[in-house]
Amino acid sequence: MMFPKFLTGVDLYGYLPIDDSVKYHFYIQASEDLDNERINIDADSHYGFSLQKQITEHTTIGSSVGYFEDTTDTETHYLHLNSKWSSGRYKVTSELNYNFNNPLNSQANESQAIYVQGEYKFHPRHSMVGRVEYFHDPIIDVSERIGIIGYSYRPQYPISIKLEYQWHADSNENQLLSSFSVLF
Repeated sequence: MMFPKFLTGVDLYGYLPIDDSVKYHFYIQASEDLDNERINIDADSHYGFSLQKQITEHTTIGSSVGYFEDTTDTETHYLHLNSKWSSGRYKVTSELNYNFNNPLNSQANESQAIYVQGEYKFHPRHSMVGRVEYFHDPIIDVSERIGIIGYSYRPQYPISIKLEYQWHADSNENQLLSSFSVLF
């Protein structure tokens, strides 16, 4: 919900010539989206830059900065920070997003999203996951704090069967969810 998921434009990526442990990624969209059915934000333009640095064999950090304008002429600037640590059966990932929105006909505002997730793979096909999330967006008037405990089973690589329980700050929204997905 923080920035457009898909891009209709140019995508350049690779490794920095001066440091091959740093990946770069430029993305530019200077037109409307080609496919309006599968997008989360209908953008007229989107410009951004990402860097990802391999700190150690087990640790990666990254950052993105960008700008997009949607079809309602709302301009949004964003900053994204992320990290991943993994070793053997354990993995910890985290992300922080900060957006500054400037709608054409209303007051500017800021949104934030943060999550930290830990995973323990107790068998090559079985994992337990714990995650905490915070999301605040005054445009859609949503402020969420969620704790999640989950289980994932992968009978084969592209197939995932998941079960999770979510504890929300508003206990009326607590729920048990399950899903079946095939990655491609």
